[in-house]
Amino acid sequence: MTPPIAGVPVEEAEKIFERNSARIRQIPGVTGLSLGGNGIEIETDQPALVPNSIEGLPVKVVPPQIYKPLTHTGNFPLPSLEAHKDRFFIQATIGADFPS
Repeated sequence: MTPPIAGVPVEEAEKIFERNSARIRQIPGVTGLSLGGNGIEIETDQPALVPNSIEGLPVKVVPPQIYKPLTHTGNFPLPSLEAHKDRFFIQATIGADFPS
């Protein structure tokens, strides 16, 4: 049996989360939300706009996560291909012979 979430049975906590997810996402500054073992977790940069609990489930506010895409070299930006297009692209006409 799955333990309750903040004293609320899991099935009921999931229903509360489903009923309120759309409304929570409309709060300015909200960038994400999830249901965890301690209640509803909301990512936002405006915590004053978020309630302390929703239908008896506690709400935990966390700062928004900043996701930085990784490139082939780790965290270094990819070079512009425009500056090197003569090295990477050969324009060929269909049916023409490739230059030797």
